[in-house]
Amino acid sequence: MSKKIYNKLIRDKIPEVIKKKGGIPKTSILDEAEFRKALKVKMTEESKALLEAESNDEVLNELSDIEELIRATAKNYGLSLKEIEKHRIEKLQERGGFDKKLFLEYVEEKQICEANYWKNKWSNRPLEPANNFAKRAYELIKAKNYKTLLDLGCGDGRDSIYFSNKGIKVTALDFSESGINKLKNQNSKIDCIFEDIRNTNFRENYFDVIYAHLSLHYFNDETTSKIFDNLFRILKKGGLIFIKCKSVDDELFGKGEKIGGNMFSKGHIRHFFTKEYMTENLKKFKIIKVRKTSSVYHEYKSAFIEAVATK
Repeated sequence: MSKKIYNKLIRDKIPEVIKKKGGIPKTSILDEAEFRKALKVKMTEESKALLEAESNDEVLNELSDIEELIRATAKNYGLSLKEIEKHRIEKLQERGGFDKKLFLEYVEEKQICEANYWKNKWSNRPLEPANNFAKRAYELIKAKNYKTLLDLGCGDGRDSIYFSNKGIKVTALDFSESGINKLKNQNSKIDCIFEDIRNTNFRENYFDVIYAHLSLHYFNDETTSKIFDNLFRILKKGGLIFIKCKSVDDELFGKGEKIGGNMFSKGHIRHFFTKEYMTENLKKFKIIKVRKTSSVYHEYKSAFIEAVATK
């Protein structure tokens, strides 16, 4: 006697249907975890069948199967159909339906669109003294006898020069061509790299110190998380990381075009941090301090989240 293997979730009365056709079904009872997974697999199976359906009857058949799976899945998760309908209406009001038949072809990310802004940002600006954040960072650095430092998003390199003058071997990275060129002309000891922060690929455990002054608050959540994970990878064990980002308490928060979450575009994109958001992104590190600060920056009062952590 031959047998055909299925290994899939079936409706409750299917064994009876098989017996009436002369077959002998072999079934088993799934536990809750197996059942939950099987429901999702079945949903994928029926969705694929819907994709291949052509006639109205075929579409109706697959939609009824999907509807039954929705009910079974909701019950398995302890959700009511009323809850699902309420959530559906909320999403409809927030994001709309599909009546307009819109098809998204691509999204041109504003970080890339703003490349020209950053390209020439430092061309005609005089070099200013090092930031106080760099000076505070050095107070912790000098006690550890650290040798190497990555200035991530160095701008015109004022802080890179400060650290270099303290005898630290500095690697300065930025995707502003004017900033990198300006720094090269100011200090030949510094290793200047013209590169996007998102693309850095130094080897593991490479730097004693990573310093990021206002350079990590330009990206969405997914990209931000990936950057922090990469920084953990390239920081030496026992090394220090210093991060300063714009805070939701800043005067610019909420102004301009909302990009999503706590991201707004006014002149260029800024992702405003909270202490909780900074802490979450530093979850792989051993956090020494996360705090709110404020200072006058370009003639107006700004609010920041500062963090110091180790690996």
